[in-house]
Amino acid sequence: MLALWLGHLGQKLLMWGTLSAVSVAGATLILNLLQMLASYARKWQQMRALPTLPGAFPLVGHSLVMKPDGREFFQQLIFHSEENRHQPLLKLWLGPIPIVAIYNAENVEVILTSSRQIDKSYMYKFLEPWLGLGLLTSTGNKWRSRRKMLTPTFHFTILEDFLDVMNEHANILVNKLEKHVNQEAFNCFFYITLCALDIICETAMGKNIGAQSNDDSEYVRAVYRMSDMIHRRMKMPWLWLDFLFLMFKEGREHKKSLEILHNFTNNVRPQFIFYCKIYII
Repeated sequence: MLALWLGHLGQKLLMWGTLSAVSVAGATLILNLLQMLASYARKWQQMRALPTLPGAFPLVGHSLVMKPDGREFFQQLIFHSEENRHQPLLKLWLGPIPIVAIYNAENVEVILTSSRQIDKSYMYKFLEPWLGLGLLTSTGNKWRSRRKMLTPTFHFTILEDFLDVMNEHANILVNKLEKHVNQEAFNCFFYITLCALDIICETAMGKNIGAQSNDDSEYVRAVYRMSDMIHRRMKMPWLWLDFLFLMFKEGREHKKSLEILHNFTNNVRPQFIFYCKIYII
């Protein structure tokens, strides 16, 4: 009899514990949502006076009118910038986050010459799974320490040691561009990015990936695909949460490309360490 009573009591306690946990989780979620809404309302009020693009909706902002393709989105930005050239700046909303586009030289100078305005946008967090917390993605004191550490590597005497590598890949680029001499105008961006990728990988990691010779290699495709996925994710607030992102096709492709990029880095690391030892000696 006592065993039955204890078993019944245990079931009730388990049920109460489960309900309590669900209640706490629900209350926490509601509290976070209320804080987000309050922050959004405050930002909206503060930014209200700034000129903005038409077509913004609550919470999702301009995400529904932005072109998903990178090239089309860039052309879209150019169009709106030219259309609003008489304005000193332009505001748009990426989800609940306001973004201010400045294209006046005097305004840009104020930002670029400031030693305080170094905080990265929330969007930079989408780069962290790929690039980690380096100079590009870190902020504050961590950014300052990394910049101080890397600055000497860009001294002219050090860069001169890499001139042969740069010239080698630049010659490949020149040979590719020569095919277009006296031809119709073309977009050279693809050629230049492949050349830059070759130079960065060999100078920074001691690995010649041959991106210009084989622009369809697994690594090159992964770099371009990862860049495209991150760019798309930034413009789609419904993909910002990791667990939701992985439910979509973009999230699964992101995971696959990330594995390719990390495997490449892990395979290159021993060679990079050996390369550094030779260089230091």
